[in-house]
Amino acid sequence: AGRYILLILRGFEGAVRFNQLGMIASEPDLTWSGRFECSHEKLNAIWQLCERTIRVGTQEGLIDCATREQAPYVGDANLIANWIGRLTGDYSHWRYLVRETFAVHGEQGLIKTTVFSGQSHLLLDYELLAVVGVRDYLRETGDMETVKEVLPAARQVVNWFIDRMDEAGWLTIAWETLSHHGTFAQTPAKAADPLI
Repeated sequence: AGRYILLILRGFEGAVRFNQLGMIASEPDLTWSGRFECSHEKLNAIWQLCERTIRVGTQEGLIDCATREQAPYVGDANLIANWIGRLTGDYSHWRYLVRETFAVHGEQGLIKTTVFSGQSHLLLDYELLAVVGVRDYLRETGDMETVKEVLPAARQVVNWFIDRMDEAGWLTIAWETLSHHGTFAQTPAKAADPLI
């Protein structure tokens, strides 16, 4: 995974030669506690590949393209943060992600689905995946304080969907009229129902 740069050269004649091409890698200061080794070389290689993928993912370098997806989407980011915690024993990245996910929300209570960016994408499935991410974070860490902090905003997201359910439990949303971009502000969420 990585970011690439597109170079456009205009107004000259001649050849262009790149003498050096490289990539800068960065990794947070985490102690990687996950270990696996066995007598089967292919299984060892699979483990090493997966571990390296998670290490790279600690900088949220998992993007499809440099022009559109320059920030983590909340659905993917929670999965990455979960595995970073499992492999390092340090869940601070996931705690930060959960807090930032619900710190900014729109007028109707929905959240941005691209965290840590100026983008304001609204992907309906990722709205609910963010709530699932909070559930998973609580199950993994037992950190009730962080969950209580984001619960009002998470409740607003869930209520947005509940308000659009019909008697049979189906969501009735006029997809073509739904804005996929919102106006977001860092405002406190409404009071939540008591945590059950």
